[in-house]
Amino acid sequence: MNLTQIIAAGRRRNDDEVEPYHFGQTVYTQWANNAVVEACLRSRSFRDDATSAVCNITLTQATASYTLHDSVVVPRRIILTDGQRKQPLELLTFSEMDHTENRWDTTQQGEPAAAVLDMTGRTIRLYPVPDQAYTMNMLVWRLPVASEELSAGSDIPSILPTWVHKDLEPWLAFEFFSQHDVDVHDPDQANMELAEFTARFGLRPNAFELIKWARDGRRSAYAHFM
Repeated sequence: MNLTQIIAAGRRRNDDEVEPYHFGQTVYTQWANNAVVEACLRSRSFRDDATSAVCNITLTQATASYTLHDSVVVPRRIILTDGQRKQPLELLTFSEMDHTENRWDTTQQGEPAAAVLDMTGRTIRLYPVPDQAYTMNMLVWRLPVASEELSAGSDIPSILPTWVHKDLEPWLAFEFFSQHDVDVHDPDQANMELAEFTARFGLRPNAFELIKWARDGRRSAYAHFM
């Protein structure tokens, strides 16, 4: 489905097909983009290790912390390279590092062996601190970047499998019935639409669950599509 088709489906669902519309094209376009983001976030539907601006970070000697790209939900695997060798980094939490290494949060330099995830601050802290320039390549679950947002009617949410595009409809209805407009506001209907969307794509994760996702390779990235 392209953006025009997604909006048309949303309007049918919301009984908003006749002009003057309750909400215009710009609003529905934003809702459609919100639906794609929520679907990606909840289902981990897009894995990427090839988009350089998102997946690659150049490390600097004596710098321990690095900020994740805004589109990254969570890194799943991190590979360190110095241009010749490739070495996977162990993904750990601050608590695990505290139990594993005494005084690990120091300026000790060396070849990094562990990446400590701070999903609240959206940073990765390396241990040991890099002793030279390296490149860090990540396999990540991510959200759409700006160039993947829907804007033209022919745009397709290619970041999602085509066979789940129709399942975006309940989110457009959730947004519609959540508006503080006396003619459409209906919290009960909004909750029903959200429940249907959640049944298809899963619950919205908290920071603790994101850490678990990063380290749990046993669950399929398409778990909520099966």
